[in-house]
Amino acid sequence: MVRHGLPIVTVVLKNLVWGMSYEFQVRQPYGLTWVELGANFRYDLVCEACGGHGELVQTPDELGPALERAMAADGPSCVNVLTRSAASPKAEMFMKEEGVDDIIVPYYKNLSR
Repeated sequence: MVRHGLPIVTVVLKNLVWGMSYEFQVRQPYGLTWVELGANFRYDLVCEACGGHGELVQTPDELGPALERAMAADGPSCVNVLTRSAASPKAEMFMKEEGVDDIIVPYYKNLSR
């Protein structure tokens, strides 16, 4: 994208985990997870290292100005937005069902409770 100067803005909503999978994994007997993403990984810095424009957003007030700068940049931009992790409504629905013998997890084999 940088080589061709494509004006693409990528917004990364970073909550440090692969949400739906994480919520199921921590509720398993041992609470082990393998979908936690490193807190120190900066997508905005990767974009800058490749010659693009990067923005790190840590508060809601920073989002608007960061998007404006990203849209005004010459070439590709990455806006890395730090968010909190929360269970998706779908995950909550499956985790609260009573009388279900299996936990239904898309793209994994069903897990016994």
